[in-house]
Amino acid sequence: MSSILKRKLSEVSDKGEWIFKSLQDAPVAELHNQLTAQGVNLTSITDKPTLVKVLENIIKRSQLEVERNPSAKNIWKLVSASPPHNFFSEVVIFPFQSSIYFCGPFFPSPREKPVTVVSRMNSDITWVPIETTGKQVDPFKAFKRMPLFAVYDSKLIMAYPDFEDNKYVIDSLDLETHEWSDLSNACPPSNQPPPRDYIDGCVYEGKLITVGHSSNSVTNSNNTEGNANIDCVIHVLDLSSLTWTTRNWTGQANNCPNGSSILYQDKLISFNKDGSLIYFLNLKTFHWTCETVQNKPNEFNCRRHSHLIQVYKDQLILIRVLDNFVVNSFDLIEKKWSIIDVIGKRPTKVRTEASFTLINDTLFALGGQTGKNHFLCFNLNERQCFKKPDSVLQNMFLDDTFKDVSLKVKDDPRSIGAHKSVLSSRSQYFRAMFSGNFKETNQNEVTLIDFKFESIEKIIKHMYDSLEMKQLEHKDSHDLFQACCYLDYTPFLEELVDFVIEALTPENALETFELSNLESPYKDHIFKHTVAFISKNKAKVSEQSKFIEFCQRNPSLLKEIFGNLDNPQPPQKKIRSLEGSSTTLTNDLHVAVTEGGLEILRIS
Repeated sequence: MSSILKRKLSEVSDKGEWIFKSLQDAPVAELHNQLTAQGVNLTSITDKPTLVKVLENIIKRSQLEVERNPSAKNIWKLVSASPPHNFFSEVVIFPFQSSIYFCGPFFPSPREKPVTVVSRMNSDITWVPIETTGKQVDPFKAFKRMPLFAVYDSKLIMAYPDFEDNKYVIDSLDLETHEWSDLSNACPPSNQPPPRDYIDGCVYEGKLITVGHSSNSVTNSNNTEGNANIDCVIHVLDLSSLTWTTRNWTGQANNCPNGSSILYQDKLISFNKDGSLIYFLNLKTFHWTCETVQNKPNEFNCRRHSHLIQVYKDQLILIRVLDNFVVNSFDLIEKKWSIIDVIGKRPTKVRTEASFTLINDTLFALGGQTGKNHFLCFNLNERQCFKKPDSVLQNMFLDDTFKDVSLKVKDDPRSIGAHKSVLSSRSQYFRAMFSGNFKETNQNEVTLIDFKFESIEKIIKHMYDSLEMKQLEHKDSHDLFQACCYLDYTPFLEELVDFVIEALTPENALETFELSNLESPYKDHIFKHTVAFISKNKAKVSEQSKFIEFCQRNPSLLKEIFGNLDNPQPPQKKIRSLEGSSTTLTNDLHVAVTEGGLEILRIS
């Protein structure tokens, strides 16, 4: 997405009007991206005015929410836009005492080489650049990929590979004297790990624990069954004695080290390459366990995203450029990803990824690496955030502020409010109505005929992601189906078809079959499944009072339902309404109802 559009979408104008002008110039693809980031998938719509109108309503609502709830917990807020150093890449951020520290690459001037600098922000939002002494940390080595880091004994420990000197560097910054030192030079050479691009690791109980391949040339990064082919070596550095040891491990190890430093309780957590598996290394026993992830964020890449993950209680928090800084949450109990609904200004002008740290309930983020750095935060209040989040459309449905049309049905005083832009984006019928030369185009009330109000209400709720399918009853499906067809609302139609087929019973099968007589893209699908169900359950279906009428209206189906008519087999149960009689169901099918049930006599 262009930086101009991101800025216009992210910044909150005092007047709230100029922010929308740039949307008119944005390509459709960028509008789709921003809508997707807001949890609204309208990729099937290519009409720019419709997309712009929906996005305008979403932004208006977000601005209004900030104005109404200035103290709300889950809103991105600007902490500061004036750090002393403008970092051009990802940085190490961590809390120490009552301040937040920043360490990363910085260009003193456009013509000078980059250097590694340190600064801190105090609790009163004042910034202090820190003059360091001792070793000069090469930013090209330390930040080629994000280093493993942790704070231990008032020192920042930062580990990364140095391929020029063929060693794994352990740098230490004393946070009281501000002196850098290279701990790896003080370590005995035995058991030192080799330099490798990707390792997992953390500081645990006074030890730096690293997990990776035996060398940087190992390429087998796919997980395999069993441990015979898994190249995994665990190195442990005692930070007091500065001695390295190696540890044996058991269980099912991760064969794709990826830069993870996720420490949860007494376990080091990492994901496999595509995020479909999660691995736990018990740091007391060095035993691996592995579990399947129920779902995963789109295009998850463990080597791109693992170092971004923050631990909050029993949750992992992942925020990425890829999905425009949507807040992804992984439940470590249920092993399932979900999205936290957070509004307000998000990080912008990010070169690779933003940088994060978590302090108590507040997550902080540094953005602006391609422009002016800005430091943001929002509160991860458990009560507000860690529930099934309402989507943007759900919140728009509940808020009547910007609704501009009211829908009614004939001979019913009830009405339901909506946004023309949302209706147009979800239904071709409404899109034509509100953009064409119809009287409804400029009206704020629309009356629909031939449908029940309950059906129209359910459809509108579905358009706003506010309808749970469990609220549906099978008896309402026929009117709902007709209304969806009439309004050309395919998304609900698809779910409705699945609903009626999954809810098939001998009692409702004949009624469901009638839906196949309505013109829709799914008539053949409904026909196939209902006929198969009736054929399989013909004994019970034939007991229904409408079965005789059904047979008379659909004579061509009888052979398919009853199978081989040359050797007919009567059902196990009787048709009580015709027991002890004989009749002609159709002009060419003659049956008798006996104690054995329905018996086919002959075909004319």
